[in-house]
Order: sequence, then C-alpha cells, then structure tokens
Amino acid sequence: MKSYDQFLEDLAGRESGGNYQAINKKTLYLGKYQMGKLALIDSGYYRHDGKKGNSFSEAFWTGKDNVNSKMDFLNSPKVRFS
Repeated sequence: MKSYDQFLEDLAGRESGGNYQAINKKTLYLGKYQMGKLALIDSGYYRHDGKKGNSFSEAFWTGKDNVNSKMDFLNSPKVRFS
C-alpha cells in the first residue's frame, strides 16, 4: 500500500507534472495539485467570495502559510493538502 505522501506525488504527477506554478488557463486551477476555489477554501487558503468560478480575488486569500495571493500560492512549494 502506498503512503499518503506517495499518493500526493502521484496525484501531482497526473495533475501538473509536479509543476508548482502550473495554471490551467481555461478553468483556472492552480499549482502542483491543480486546486480550484473550492479545494482552496476546504484547505483554508481562500475564503468564499460569493462568485461563481475560480476568480481568486486577492482580498479573499486567508494568509495561511503566508499565502496572500495567487502568486504566493504558486510560489509556495510547502503548500499541500492539510
């Protein structure tokens, strides 16, 4: 049985090729794990902004792990599901 860390590495490989700065331009999924707004809310990085879609307004980032913007998120290799 694979470990949780190996599962995350396998997931990242399938979603972004392991690229922390990957952005799916069509649907705006971000990072190594291609997280959308709902996943970012669930993991505590973003607050619900009342809008449909993945707009990622800077006013709604929570500051968790010093992530205060989309660029902070993309440049934070330690960010992962928690």
